[in-house]
Amino acid sequence: MNAVMRAGEDLKRLLVQIQEVALRTHPNCEDDLESLLTWINPNEPQSNHQCKPPTLRLKNSIKMLVNQYYNMELREDERDTGYLFIQLVRQFYVYQVRLHFFASLSNLHTFKDVQRLVKYYEFPLKYVYIFENCPEEWIGERDGLMHYLLNRHKKLRINVVSRLKDLVMEDDFDLAMDVVKWLNESNSNVSSMDLMLDLIVEKISRFCQDQMTGTWNNRFLIMETFNRFITSYWSQFCLLLACPEDNHELTTVVYHLFERQFVKLRTKEIFDIVVGVYPDSKPTLLELRRVLVKSKDFTQIVVEFLSNFERQIFNPSISTVNALLAYVKTVKAFLTLDPTGRCLNSVSAFVKPYFQERNDLVTVLLYAILELQSEEFEGPARAYLDTNSLNQLSQELKDPEFGIESSFETIPQADLLSRPASTATTAAMLDPRLPYKSVIKNFLQWTPEPMDTISKNYSKSLSASRNLLDILMDMFESKDFFVSEFLSLLTRKLLTLKLYTLDRKWSHCLRLLKTKFGPAGAAAVVATGIGGGDGGSIDGVRGGDPSNINNIDVMLRDVRGSSELCKRMHQVAGLDQRIYPKFISPLYWNRDNSSNGWTFQLDPQMALELDKYCQVYSEIKPGRALHLYKDQGIVVLTLSFQDGRKKRCEATLEQCSVIQQFDASTATTTGLTEQMIGARLQMDPARARAALQHWVQEGVLYYDGNAYKTREYLDDQPAENLPASKDSSASSQARTMSPDRDSRLTSILEQTWPFIQGMLTNLGALKVKKIHSFLKVTTPKELGFSMVTPSQLESYLHSLVEEERLICTTNDTYKLPK
Repeated sequence: MNAVMRAGEDLKRLLVQIQEVALRTHPNCEDDLESLLTWINPNEPQSNHQCKPPTLRLKNSIKMLVNQYYNMELREDERDTGYLFIQLVRQFYVYQVRLHFFASLSNLHTFKDVQRLVKYYEFPLKYVYIFENCPEEWIGERDGLMHYLLNRHKKLRINVVSRLKDLVMEDDFDLAMDVVKWLNESNSNVSSMDLMLDLIVEKISRFCQDQMTGTWNNRFLIMETFNRFITSYWSQFCLLLACPEDNHELTTVVYHLFERQFVKLRTKEIFDIVVGVYPDSKPTLLELRRVLVKSKDFTQIVVEFLSNFERQIFNPSISTVNALLAYVKTVKAFLTLDPTGRCLNSVSAFVKPYFQERNDLVTVLLYAILELQSEEFEGPARAYLDTNSLNQLSQELKDPEFGIESSFETIPQADLLSRPASTATTAAMLDPRLPYKSVIKNFLQWTPEPMDTISKNYSKSLSASRNLLDILMDMFESKDFFVSEFLSLLTRKLLTLKLYTLDRKWSHCLRLLKTKFGPAGAAAVVATGIGGGDGGSIDGVRGGDPSNINNIDVMLRDVRGSSELCKRMHQVAGLDQRIYPKFISPLYWNRDNSSNGWTFQLDPQMALELDKYCQVYSEIKPGRALHLYKDQGIVVLTLSFQDGRKKRCEATLEQCSVIQQFDASTATTTGLTEQMIGARLQMDPARARAALQHWVQEGVLYYDGNAYKTREYLDDQPAENLPASKDSSASSQARTMSPDRDSRLTSILEQTWPFIQGMLTNLGALKVKKIHSFLKVTTPKELGFSMVTPSQLESYLHSLVEEERLICTTNDTYKLPK
């Protein structure tokens, strides 16, 4: 209270002094003086200047009381009085500004508020020259108030910093310069230099985000982005920083910021770079390799990649072929990024357990190596394998740089560090006088492995010359399993071979396996021995079971011998030359003398022709007898129909025997049932049913509800329902889907079939609720699976069981048929 009263008394004394001094030189000027003091007083908002020019009368008062002194219009004896008057008015104005400033302090929230306030204070000074001879006094007063404002008003300080950031990010450098200038003039504890450096980092981050994100095919993206930034913004930033544009030390630091932002962005995008677009992204991987200098950067890249790989690849909706394709791209990309192989070693160790859970991994890999087409798939693979993805995988495996036949060497880190000096090192090594020079140089350049490196275990295999097949083989616990699976595929291929010439892709794969798993040097003499050439015998396998490779040699020799023996037999009169037999050694083909339940009678004419071949064989090979494997062999049939159609079909011996039971009389009258077929051929009714349904699918037979008949005319319509399998416990409910069900629901369920296939392939048998929950998560939203109830899905699965596309087990789980 005393301070306020004292301030009021001081103001009164000051006003009295101003009036006394003014009356000395200008008698009767009380009204003019009051108008002047009111006009410049910021605490008189209703009567002061209000940021408007003074009136004519007020201009005359200003000229008379103030400007006469500066215009040298006062007499010599009045100049001291005029100077004293200016001093007193100056004190009055400063006093009123301070009073108004502290009264308005709580209303100042933004930089615009401060600008408006300063403009309010400085407006009357344009007309009343009270600081004409000492402008630094007003500048000091103004900057002092701003200094106090920035240091004490936290909310305003935060808003000013935010405003400056917005201006810089929006490229409004003129207004940003005003803020920086104001911060510098206030001389507060808010450093404009620190703020601008932080904003440059933020600006670079956003600029890189805009220019670098998704651009993966540019080899020198960092330099090009840096040059664009310098051209667009550097001159403005230098003005804000008050530094020369050719400050090379600062531009070097800025360039390093671009490198760090590049690493940060590529770390976030690493999954898309590796799995999504490789090899198109190879340029950005090469550039990333150049700027990666810290082991923790490699670690962050690997962790980010594996977290995305686990989430997006190792889920039930992703088939094995797509997962393997992603892994092959991963191998190539990480070898490009890190030639030392340490990153790849960490990735491989992480994904290996996941891939080992996939039962069809070996089959998919072999299919890709062999470049099989969809018509060559066997078993469930025919239904769930994506041909396009398999073809992509085959092309990746044939890559000349990182393929299954191209070798490459992983480079130790020490070699990478010493690579720039390799020319000098080589010269030193060739100099016989200084044999120790290169050793000392390498020792001085050696850098110890960081403690936080992603992998401290150096595998011997990583330092050797390897290829893609070697890396893929590491996913298997034993390489024998891979060779055994190939042996199984090759056995089926040779048994179903129409003639005796193996496709080149099988010969190529066989040569590759012998190179990898045979003894050293075996590759030089290996040939398929089929269709010409001599097959070299393999006596052992590196790190595996030699019997598998030996079996292959025997099987190839059997096929080659069958070709030669067939030529001799076809020269014997009376033999049907349309038959091309294969004479196999059962012990090496994993077969015994039984047909595993395949007991049925052949067509008499076919049996007669085969007996002739047996007799001729006994004559050529005295003391040897043949046993027919009825579960093998392919018969090419040309079927003729009463409407003139002819259909060429391939069938097994069993299927051929079944269709030959339909002659002209039985075809068009009563037809044949599965029991009748089983009785005639002494065949298991279940096998007869399977053979009959094969011919129904081929469009040769149809089922009229009681018996099977030949479809002599295209107008012959098959019945909607085939007889249910006896293996199903719900034959009367196999087709619970209502005939008038909604077409939209039908479409949704049919589109879920690939997802169900992939799920059951990867996870094995599942119950309805589990399948339903997985489909809700994995199917796209636009498919609309959310409208499908578990009971509707169960009905659809029952229909798939009836179609023999699925099997329903005793515990109500569903799985794919083997």
